[in-house]
Amino acid sequence: MRKADICIIGYPHSVDDKRVFRTVDTLSSKYRVIYVFASRADKNEKEKELKRKHDDVEFVPIPYSSSNGLMRRRNEKRILDICVESNARIWYFHHPPMTMPFKIFKTGRKRGSVIVCDIHEYYPHASMEYLPSFAIKLKRKIMSHLFKKQLKLVNGLIFISETMGRFILEKYTLDKPYTVLPNVADFSLPILNAKKRERRLVLVGKTPRDLQPLYRLEKALRKLDATISIVVVGIEGGHYNGNVTFLPFMPYSRMMEYLQHSLFGLMTFRELGPASLDEKFMLPHKFFDTLAAGTPVIVDAQLIEMVRWVEKHGVGIVVDVEHDPSGSAKKIIDTLESEKYTKILETLRNNTNIFVWESYRNRLIEFISSFFR
Repeated sequence: MRKADICIIGYPHSVDDKRVFRTVDTLSSKYRVIYVFASRADKNEKEKELKRKHDDVEFVPIPYSSSNGLMRRRNEKRILDICVESNARIWYFHHPPMTMPFKIFKTGRKRGSVIVCDIHEYYPHASMEYLPSFAIKLKRKIMSHLFKKQLKLVNGLIFISETMGRFILEKYTLDKPYTVLPNVADFSLPILNAKKRERRLVLVGKTPRDLQPLYRLEKALRKLDATISIVVVGIEGGHYNGNVTFLPFMPYSRMMEYLQHSLFGLMTFRELGPASLDEKFMLPHKFFDTLAAGTPVIVDAQLIEMVRWVEKHGVGIVVDVEHDPSGSAKKIIDTLESEKYTKILETLRNNTNIFVWESYRNRLIEFISSFFR
């Protein structure tokens, strides 16, 4: 294995994970990078494609394991060996180690390496949807304790949102260098006026969601304007008899064009399982994809961080589907039938740059470079 400046640990994410790989792509423009990721049979062709385009990066696949604890431990031991062998100045983790929660970070610190952790979600509340309710509180308490000890060992933190960053730093009394890198879009599209758009509201994604809020909104909308349809792209919704169409996953460029020709992007859903702080913190890729496609968003009031973005930048409307589906539907219709919609489109036109990665590349490079000084 060759020496590197940065060892980026994407595992357990796949080779083409959007957030992970853009850090590989960005940092390899300036530094020697080793990239460790979870190999999956269905990603073999994508792995070959990325290797051809980034022959300056050393790709190190590790077999993926979601539930086999013994294999996961072997994989994390391999990750530790790779980091040590690389002699990298920075060990950049996109997920904290699970079976060796402290040893990897402690080893890196002893060797004088810098540990950077990119926090994709609030891990003490993650992956709870299949647990019985009595176990959730206990697991959250244990995971929070482990997470705090891990974070005490890292040198720098990267968060997906300001809200998550402030919460974690305050909750665990941390004084660490940090930056915020939202899950922004790859590119933007021209803004179309309302007359060039289909009368549809669109929810896109691939992560399974609880769509009951969306169904309540559709019922209320149908009473006011039956010409507006709702389309869900990439998420299975089961059986629903209302005016909701389910379409399969679309390639990125096609999805962006589909959003561009829609009236609104919908952010009216819940996470599966028990209520989680992740709902408050989440800023999914599709939120920014929708805005970068030039389409306003409809955000449920429960999704606090998305609400903050909408209210700060004026790029959509906030509704409360759970408590007032009729009022939410009326707010959507009123916006479409007034100058408010045109004003939102103009605001999007003037702020497109903040929704795409090009505006954040230097922020990542500068943050990582600060540890080389």
